[in-house]
Amino acid sequence: MFSERLSVLNKELDTELTRRSKLELELRDDQADPVPYELVCSLMSNLDALLLTA
Repeated sequence: MFSERLSVLNKELDTELTRRSKLELELRDDQADPVPYELVCSLMSNLDALLLTA
């Protein structure tokens, strides 16, 4: 029983490690431009206003 569960967990771990590696490669390859501070502030203000009215 425990060996079966351990086997399942090891397979899940392998799957997640593979997924992690793919995501790390995507992030490393992505050379996005920086987002201006003013845009972030504006978006956060809009989100705050939305949450207050909800």
